Amino acid sequence: MDIFERFHQKFGRWYERLFGDDGSQALRPKDVLRRILDAMEENRSEGFDGKIYVPNKYVLELGVSDPDEREYLLSFLDEEELTGVLQRYMAQNGYSARGPLDFTIVDTDPEESDEKLRVKARFGKAPATEPTPAPQPVQPAEEDDLLTVAAVRPIQDDDGAEDLTIAGDQVSWAALVIAHSDGRRSLTTISTPEFHIGRSKQAGNHLILSGDGQVSKKHARIERESDGKATIYDLGSTNGVIVNGRLIDGNVTLNDGDEIVIGGTTMVFQQELVAAPQASSVIPSAIPAAVSRAKLAPAVGAPATTMGSETLIGRGVTCDVVLDDDLSSIRQATIVSPDGVNYYIQDVSGKQTTKVNGRPVIGDERIRLQDGDSIELGASLFTFVAPDGTKQ
Repeated sequence: MDIFERFHQKFGRWYERLFGDDGSQALRPKDVLRRILDAMEENRSEGFDGKIYVPNKYVLELGVSDPDEREYLLSFLDEEELTGVLQRYMAQNGYSARGPLDFTIVDTDPEESDEKLRVKARFGKAPATEPTPAPQPVQPAEEDDLLTVAAVRPIQDDDGAEDLTIAGDQVSWAALVIAHSDGRRSLTTISTPEFHIGRSKQAGNHLILSGDGQVSKKHARIERESDGKATIYDLGSTNGVIVNGRLIDGNVTLNDGDEIVIGGTTMVFQQELVAAPQASSVIPSAIPAAVSRAKLAPAVGAPATTMGSETLIGRGVTCDVVLDDDLSSIRQATIVSPDGVNYYIQDVSGKQTTKVNGRPVIGDERIRLQDGDSIELGASLFTFVAPDGTKQ
């Protein structure tokens, strides 16, 4: 599958639902990508070093009056999404750029032009950098050299410089020793019941691998189960999750010392499970207990979705819960939980099509959800399942 079809397939389902079979009035995803790549190709030039350079600055002039179509276009005119696609295209063709790729979206008056999208490309100046010494090769850690969760502290070399970067909460139940794709090493502790890994800063990830182009926006999740052990989940990533040399199918239990490969990044999972007293299920206080989360269970079809601290629901492909019905809005409602115990729903569609137990959620009203509440979102029906321990 070529780069155009892959991009179109990713967003095409929403396109068909929004515009139907009539593609004459709307821009298809691959048509949009084609215009951007055409601007790249038309302005490419050969440098003195023999390399082919392409513009790194792109201005996307958007002239769309329909709010649904505008939201649809903005969903894949996302800087991170476009950067990843264009970088793959450049790599396939051996192109180079002087400086990072940059995209600016400008709204224009739809009545001034028949074109809904115009692309302007130019060469930006490469950022000035000071000469730096050549990086020293990173030696692989010996088995007995890996840090343990019980001793999460900065490690210093003979010159007093820190060898590992410490990130996260010092009170943790697990840790990841990371060998980044650019050669750096770091250690990240895990202190939350669910730990998300991905490329995007805006997707709620705890570990952000923005420099690794092989990592998806939302790539994987490590979750602490009720027995204290960890499970890693592949969140539908493009390149998958490899544990101990094997590509996982959905999820797999992690053990102390397991090697995880996500994109071009390798990490070693660390967890010291303390043996419990005889016939006791007490978990040491140094390891936080697993926190149950609320779920949103559809009336039919897909399995229940676990709620985060803020969950966006709507027809848009960038929503946390994507609705497949024409009566819902691109951004329909949000469910927020400030403390992980209480959950509140708010309508963001402005159409009063969000209902709790048959009652519309009006304006800026926030309704506290109870276990078993019926939630109507457009034509989609759900049941709210409260966290264990909070059900009445």
